[in-house]
Amino acid sequence: EKVFLIFFFVNALLIGALYALHLAPTLQQPVVDGVFWISFVLMFVVHAITCCSDPGKVPTEGKPHKLYRKALELAASGRIDEAEEIGALCHTCRIARPLRSKHCQVLKTCVSCFDHNCPYVHNTVGARNYRSFVVFMLFGWIAISAALYGTGHHLLTTVSRDGWARRDGWFVALLADLCMCELFAVLMNSYHFNLIARNLTTNEHMHLTRYVYLRDDLGRFNNAFSRGVCANLVEFCRRGRLTSDNPYYYSELFASSRKARVAGGDGVALGGMKTSLLGGSEDAA
Repeated sequence: EKVFLIFFFVNALLIGALYALHLAPTLQQPVVDGVFWISFVLMFVVHAITCCSDPGKVPTEGKPHKLYRKALELAASGRIDEAEEIGALCHTCRIARPLRSKHCQVLKTCVSCFDHNCPYVHNTVGARNYRSFVVFMLFGWIAISAALYGTGHHLLTTVSRDGWARRDGWFVALLADLCMCELFAVLMNSYHFNLIARNLTTNEHMHLTRYVYLRDDLGRFNNAFSRGVCANLVEFCRRGRLTSDNPYYYSELFASSRKARVAGGDGVALGGMKTSLLGGSEDAA
């Protein structure tokens, strides 16, 4: 399960070594060198932070557990509708699971704003480390772009000036590796910045039709959490703090948005919360 993590370290360190030993001495471009080394080092720093940080585990004591017990008591007394209004239950963690959270099979606990399990950082990505994960990808893309420019520049100048040399085979291999890394980095950064702009998680985007809170009463996609690109970007930066201070931040935000639409006379309300909640369905997450 650590194959991707090992691959990342081996590939990144190999690129760094080739750049330092063979590329930097011939490139003689301080700006490119500076951009590469600063982003290269910061990439590893932020990678370590993402790898070692808490992704946003939902507490199993306090309010989450009290709501869980309350839901079971209401259901036992036959007040099913009131019990379902509390939200989805996680019987493994014994909590009422907040909206946008999901039980992580790797960490064996519920994670706020669960995004995905990333093998490259060997950790689950959630509310509290999603920001560092995105910054890690951004620095990685900058470092790859600088190395790609340096490698291409070296091959174009030295081969045209001195002809083909055996050592240039290393640079061709490096160029091929960097091209694949660049493509992957561009796709990943584009995808996640698109999610940030729309205020969605990877998990939500992959299961848009599963989660009732992302649909209106007609079954159409409706994201109550998206309030425009700028506001979504600010919330992305504050997501970890918001859910740490209040695990039910998004549950309460959704409830207030739903009430506002109903009070405003909107003909189509946001999706209801009632599903097979007492069974711990992921559909209501």
